[in-house]
Amino acid sequence: MTIHAVLSDGFALSISQSCQALEVSRSGYYKWRIQPEIAPADSEDLDLKNRIRQIAMEFAGYGYRRMTAELQNRGFEVNRKRILRLMRQDNLLYGISCYWLESLLFAVMDCQYIQTF
Repeated sequence: MTIHAVLSDGFALSISQSCQALEVSRSGYYKWRIQPEIAPADSEDLDLKNRIRQIAMEFAGYGYRRMTAELQNRGFEVNRKRILRLMRQDNLLYGISCYWLESLLFAVMDCQYIQTF
């Protein structure tokens, strides 16, 4: 097998010679060769992830619904499921705030206290 990178004089190198010249292992070459090209959707997702991170820095408390609305206002055609998936991958989802959690626990505890009497 030869790498068909034909130079100006028609010179072809074997895989081992090419890998040695480029200082790459042969196993690395074969792994690279079977690796699929980056799909356009993946590059779009990368661009969208960068935009989501920028908006998250700008508006720290935005969840996926507000983030979707903000991206749509900025001209992106996205739906909430895609934004939810990307935010989960980047760990940008925010849970219940402490204030709401405390008030919820207080309300539940208060109801249990009232029901016991």
